[in-house]
Amino acid sequence: MNNLKKQMENKTKCIEELQQENKVLKKKITAESKKSNTYEGKVNKLQLEMENMNKQHKEEVDIYKKDIETRKVNENKLCEEVEKMRLLCDETAMIQRETDARCQHKITEMVALMEKHKNEYDKMVEEKDAELKVYKMKQQKQFSSERVLENALSCLKKELSYLKEQLRAEIEEKVEFFIP
Repeated sequence: MNNLKKQMENKTKCIEELQQENKVLKKKITAESKKSNTYEGKVNKLQLEMENMNKQHKEEVDIYKKDIETRKVNENKLCEEVEKMRLLCDETAMIQRETDARCQHKITEMVALMEKHKNEYDKMVEEKDAELKVYKMKQQKQFSSERVLENALSCLKKELSYLKEQLRAEIEEKVEFFIP
């Protein structure tokens, strides 16, 4: 009986120790669970930030792409306008050469007629000179317009190149940020 009593005390003592150990382990589990929840919250927050940054980066890239596309369209339009102006200038130059040739021929005819019809001849010369001046003014305006359009096209090309470099730099920066 004494032996049984000792066994009972030992078992009781063992149970108390196990209960103490169980309490300690429960506290550790609770602490680790809190840490885990904290880390999980941080991970979720970082994932959300990363998703937002990816979305923002995609939006910026889309904006740059649209801007580049718009500038390309504008550049193409300006190139077309420059080509139209060049063709118009060539046509005007041809018309002017034809007009010059016609005027020269008329002048020759008029010189022969001058002796008979001096007053009529003077009037015709004035008309043809005015016509020649108009053509020359038109040609000068067209040359000026062509230069302005070529300068505008050059500026747009420089700006497009700058935007491409800027986009490339930002993409590299974003890639370096996400890939340490």
